[in-house]
Amino acid sequence: MPLPPLHLFRDWYIFFQAGKAIQEGISPYLVEGFINPIQTAYLLSFTTFFPFTVWVAIMCGAAFILIIVLNKKKSHWTLLSLPFIFGLSMGSLDVFFWVPARLLGGWGLPLLTLKPQIGVYVIPLQLGIWLRNRNFKEIRHFAIGFGLLWGIPTLVQPKWVVEWLRALPGLDERMHWAASLAGFSALTGGELFYILIFIAITMILLFRGSNNFYLAASFSPSIWPSDWIIASEFISWRFTILSWILVFTGLSQNGAQFYFLLGFLVWAEQHPERLRNWLAKARNLFRLKRV
Repeated sequence: MPLPPLHLFRDWYIFFQAGKAIQEGISPYLVEGFINPIQTAYLLSFTTFFPFTVWVAIMCGAAFILIIVLNKKKSHWTLLSLPFIFGLSMGSLDVFFWVPARLLGGWGLPLLTLKPQIGVYVIPLQLGIWLRNRNFKEIRHFAIGFGLLWGIPTLVQPKWVVEWLRALPGLDERMHWAASLAGFSALTGGELFYILIFIAITMILLFRGSNNFYLAASFSPSIWPSDWIIASEFISWRFTILSWILVFTGLSQNGAQFYFLLGFLVWAEQHPERLRNWLAKARNLFRLKRV
């Protein structure tokens, strides 16, 4: 199943064909470009009964609705931001995973395992918060949801994990396009260095009880520009403007890494007192040096 010649809606087409493959009883990994866990294709197979053009319109409309449900009166800044519009133009399922994970607690969090570059830090951080708060109900819901989400497809198609791992591009290739600090590996070749930084930052946030998922994403080794929808609840006009300014750095391997600034912007807006203290210390240090 080759890709269409048009670049617009490319990933939507891949997801559509993956859902169709499940309906036809064949492996979704025969679809060129499909690299997601097979659960994604199974879930999409319940939606791909329409022609592709109709299906895309439905998915984009559903993404709009989910953002409004999550963000309510602040939705407009998210809907106008590059991560959201870029995701719709190409075909991103982030909204469909992120919103349930934020609104449905333990039942929704397992969906982020289908987006590993996000789930790899959000899931342990959220489980750590629940554990510290002794919220065992949500942890139990997560365990049940995770078992069903990963267990049922594995029983139906036991070899899918091998097919998935074969389809995945190398981590070094992903990092060359990463919209995070890890993207600088395209210039330095220090992939292992950035992975170690990412692990360290995640562990620090975990032990500090932080829920600043967007800050951890700044170090994620495999995050894309559209994945910054995870910051949607905290997006302001500054985020929206900066996201579009960053387009001029390019979405290539030599430009995408600057999108990590989005995560730091959101963090700074959530912790203005810390930013003011750091700036005050910097000014004092500069004055001492001048003296």
